[in-house]
Order: sequence, then C-alpha cells, then structure tokens
Amino acid sequence: LVIAGIGLDAEVLADTKDELKRRWGWMAYSEAGMRHLPRRHKRKRVPVSMDGGPSNPRRVRSVLVANCGRMPAGINFVPDALLDDGELDIVVLSPRSVLGWAWIGAKTVLRHRASIPVIDYYRAKTVRITSHEPLNTQLDGDLYGKVTSLTVQVQPSSLAIRVDPQVVRDNPHAHSFSA
Repeated sequence: LVIAGIGLDAEVLADTKDELKRRWGWMAYSEAGMRHLPRRHKRKRVPVSMDGGPSNPRRVRSVLVANCGRMPAGINFVPDALLDDGELDIVVLSPRSVLGWAWIGAKTVLRHRASIPVIDYYRAKTVRITSHEPLNTQLDGDLYGKVTSLTVQVQPSSLAIRVDPQVVRDNPHAHSFSA
C-alpha cells in the first residue's frame, strides 16, 4: 500500500540488524545503508516497462514503486504520490557513488523540487521490472524474496476504508477519498 522496491533498498532491509531495530527503530536502517554505499554494490541493468510500453533498460541501484511517499521522520520521499489518484509513482535510483547518494539524501531532506540526474520519477498504472539475476524485493518494509521479474499494478477503488462518522465530525480537516 505504501512503497515496494527491488534492489538496494531491499538489500538494506535484509542486512539491518535486529538488535539495532529493537533499540533504534527505523533509524537502524541507516547503519545498514551506510554499509551498502561502497562501490561493491554496483548498479544493475534492469529493463523497466510502464503501462505496456517498451522496456527501457536502466542501470539502477533500486526501483521503488510508491502509492504513498511518506516515510518515518516526516520524510516525503515521493512528494507527488497520492493515495487516491489511481496511479503508481515509480522512482528510479541510479547513483554511481557515495556522492550520488549524498545528492539524493540532500534532495530528500531539503525537499528540493528540482530534478537531479541520479533519481527519476515516473507515473503509471502498471510497471514491470526484469533482471537477469535474482534481486531482493520488499513490500512496505517487509522482505518479499528474490525475483527476476516484478509486476506492480494499480487496482483502483479496491480498498474500502471505514471511518467512524464521529471522528470525521470532530476533525474539520478530515479529507474524503477512495483508495
């Protein structure tokens, strides 16, 4: 429902130490992330196809498919992602070095809207990612396993959300939407 990913993001989840997660919560992932930044984790060549279009081979570290862009600590990693727009937001991360990751980090933390060459955003109803070698995947922060092909698609209006009417009346800023 939030973010699925293939590549480095799932590798970081897999390598995060349980003791650190218990002690530090979501911040524990940064320790594993730092261990994965060196060049030994090279970009992978993966064809990405959106909405049945042609496959576009990309050299990537991770491909994220988001329905919602908010992450812990108030970080809005995919600022234009909307729960109820009927589209997926695809984020292709392709840094070559630690400097590229620093660029992505600065853009995210500073909420800079300008584009940078190491991160691309797309929108589609369906995305298909393939790889010659099995890559780790994650769904909403839980490991899903290694795959050589991943297809993610929107199923509009498939999630019913029930809200107590009293909560809506008591909250003048409540928004109505269908996911």
